[in-house]
Amino acid sequence: MNSSKYQAIGNMEDKYEFFAELADRFRALTKLEAVLVGGSAFEWHFPSLHASEDLDIVIQATLPKTREFETLLVELGFVRTGRCWASPLVQYTVEIVGSTLALAPGGVGADVVVVQSPFSKKTFTLLSSTMMWCDRAIAWEALPYSERDARHTLLAIKQFSEKIDFVRARQVLRAAGILRRLRQRVASIPEWNGHDDIFNER
Repeated sequence: MNSSKYQAIGNMEDKYEFFAELADRFRALTKLEAVLVGGSAFEWHFPSLHASEDLDIVIQATLPKTREFETLLVELGFVRTGRCWASPLVQYTVEIVGSTLALAPGGVGADVVVVQSPFSKKTFTLLSSTMMWCDRAIAWEALPYSERDARHTLLAIKQFSEKIDFVRARQVLRAAGILRRLRQRVASIPEWNGHDDIFNER
């Protein structure tokens, strides 16, 4: 591994540029995609709502392939600390949150998009904006007192509704068994007036 090249990567301030390089190297080694999920994927789609210092990754494969990705991280100077991987050269931590892209509920893993990094224009894959909105709605249902997830769920509708396919979102939330519960929850929250029909059965 070319350490001088890695030094340049590590000093880059843009985490999406770093992730694109990481995903590109993994693709060259395995022909598989490292898919960005979690907070950084949410931030990409809804940039004014959240900022994350973590890169959560799922490997797009039918069999577990985490070992290959971990080997790449080690070669790049990362050390595992608990669930996360960190390097003194990179300000972002990396966590492999899934060994395959068969995310629950069934079919969600297919909802990915390919985008370009800001500077080098290398491509990388992340969950779609609709799936990232569903991710926050599911988290809010599981943790009803999570102000962050509640805020993200509502503000994404108010500020970025054009990025969310609500027909697909309702399919996902229905499959997760929480569409009706979310409808009941927002009915009693004044801030949701005018937006509560998002969770209607259709």
